[in-house]
Amino acid sequence: MSGIGGVEFDGSIHTLDEKGVLHAVTAAGKDREVPAENVISIDFGSKAVAPETLLPREFIFSNGDRIRAQIAGAQDVPKDLARLDQALGKAQSVVIKSPYIGNVTARTEHLYAIVHHGRAEELNKKPGFVEREAGQTRRDWVWLANGDTQQGRIEGFLKNDHGKVDMFYASGVKRFRVDVYGVVAARFQQFLPPDKVIPPGLAAVLTLVDGSVVSGPVLGFSRASLKLRLIGGNEVEISKSEIQHMTFRNGRLVYLSPLTVRKVKDEEGEEIVLKDLTPVERLDLTPSAVKCVPYFSREFTPLKDRSYGGNEITLGSRAFLRGIGTHSYSELTYDLDGRFERFETVVGIDSEVGRRGNVLFRVVVDGKDRLEDCRMRGGDPAKPVRVSLGDAKELKLIVEYGGDFDIADHADWGGACVIRRGTDE
Repeated sequence: MSGIGGVEFDGSIHTLDEKGVLHAVTAAGKDREVPAENVISIDFGSKAVAPETLLPREFIFSNGDRIRAQIAGAQDVPKDLARLDQALGKAQSVVIKSPYIGNVTARTEHLYAIVHHGRAEELNKKPGFVEREAGQTRRDWVWLANGDTQQGRIEGFLKNDHGKVDMFYASGVKRFRVDVYGVVAARFQQFLPPDKVIPPGLAAVLTLVDGSVVSGPVLGFSRASLKLRLIGGNEVEISKSEIQHMTFRNGRLVYLSPLTVRKVKDEEGEEIVLKDLTPVERLDLTPSAVKCVPYFSREFTPLKDRSYGGNEITLGSRAFLRGIGTHSYSELTYDLDGRFERFETVVGIDSEVGRRGNVLFRVVVDGKDRLEDCRMRGGDPAKPVRVSLGDAKELKLIVEYGGDFDIADHADWGGACVIRRGTDE
C-alpha cells in the first residue's frame, strides 16, 4: 500500500470500517490503520491475464468504468413490429457478462462507448469517436464492421428471434438495425455526465486482472473479496485474487492530467475541435494551458498515464498507474485557486530509453521556482518531489532541454497529483 505523506508498507488489508479507515497488518505483523481518503494505491499482487484470453469488446461508462464483457441479453423484439417504437422506449439497457464480476445491466444513459479492441488503432483516427467542443454537433456515432459509419441517435437494444441482441439507431428519417457483434465501435453522446452518476462520497476504484476498471461505494470488505455498488445500482462481489490494484475516488488526492486538443475535419468536411478526454478525466485536474516546443520540427503532445513512447510509465523498477509522459520542451499550467496544500510527483527519464535523455525538470508555483537544479539523465534514480502550495493560484510543470538536443527526452511526472487539505495520518 502507498499513501499520502510517504506511507508505504507491505501486508494484508482485512476491513474497511464505517468511518472509512482501512485496517491492515503489515508484513512485520504490526497493526496499521490508514484513512481510505489518503490512499494512493493498493497492489493486490494479482497478475494480468494473458492478452490472447481477453474478451475483445469493452463497455465504457460515463463514470469511467471500463468492463471487458460479452453481450448476455436484452428485452425481446416485439412480435408485432407496429409496437417497435413502444418497445424501444423501454429498451434502454443491455445485459453484459464479465468473467470476473458476472452480469451487469448497462443503461444507454450510462454508456459512453462500446469498443472492439481489435480495431483500436483505426478507431483513434476516427473523428466521430472523440469528444467535440461544447456547442458543436452532438450525435451518437456508430462504426460498423463493413467500414460504414453513421451519425444519429442510438435508440436501444432488443433481442431478436435468434437469441442475439440487435442495436437500433436512427439516422435522419431512417432506422437501422444491426447485430451488436457487427458494431466495431459506438459513441453515445447523450450520456449522463460524471457529476450525475458518481456519488459524492468515497468510492473504491478497482483495476481487474483483465484490465477492466470498476468503481463505486464499498458495501463489504473481507479477507477474500470486496462488494461494490456499480453505476446503475448493480451490486457485485469481486474476489481479491481477481483485483490488480485499488485506489479511491473523492479522497484528498486529485491527479493531474494533460489535455490534448486538436482540430480535424469530420465526415462531412467541417472543421471540429476534439478533446481527447474521457468523461471521468473531467474529475482530474486538467491544464488551463499547454505549451510544447520541439527542438527540431516534430510536434508532440503529453500523454495521460503513459510514457512518451506509449508504454506504462516506468522509472527504474517502479511502474506508475497514473502520471504524465511528456518530452522537452513542455509546459503544463494548472489553475489551483488556493484549493490544495501540496503537490507530489516522482520525476525522471522513462526506463524505455535506457541511459539516453537529458532534461531539466522545473516546478513553478505562482511564478517562483520551487524545484532546485533537477537536471536528470537516462538511468538516473527517480526523484520524489513534494512541494507545499499554501494558497497558491497557479502551478506550472516544465520540462526543459538538457543536452544532446532533445534526443530521447522521455520525461515522466510519475503519479503527479495535488493534495486537498486534511490530515496525512
